[in-house]
Amino acid sequence: MKDKIFRIENLEKRGIYRGPDWDGVYDTVAGSKIHPSPHNDSKLLDENKDLFYSFDVDEWRFLADEFVFGFSSIDQLRRWLYNDAWLRSLDEKGYMLSIYEGDVRHGHTQAVIDKSTAELVEQHKISEFFNL
Repeated sequence: MKDKIFRIENLEKRGIYRGPDWDGVYDTVAGSKIHPSPHNDSKLLDENKDLFYSFDVDEWRFLADEFVFGFSSIDQLRRWLYNDAWLRSLDEKGYMLSIYEGDVRHGHTQAVIDKSTAELVEQHKISEFFNL
């Protein structure tokens, strides 16, 4: 069964998720409880050890090559991107809300999808979708 993932990305399919270097999103706090790194999302790590490698004792890193980030729901996306100014900035820079179906792995704060299974089913202008 295919699951959905909600992803903010530009026309080149590049997402905003770059740790502290988010494109178009300012004043974020990298590594915070609201914006944890993938290895700090306990559900994503605990249920998907095959997507991580051990960096050090009890220290994990994500194998990002074949998976890209997004969110399990619009609600999860809005908990991460809670500031409307961030969404407006992303919209102005040409980012879109893309909805994919495929092999999705779910975490508490984020989700990932296997790029080889990702099928684009919808795409929306951010400002229109969120009524900004």
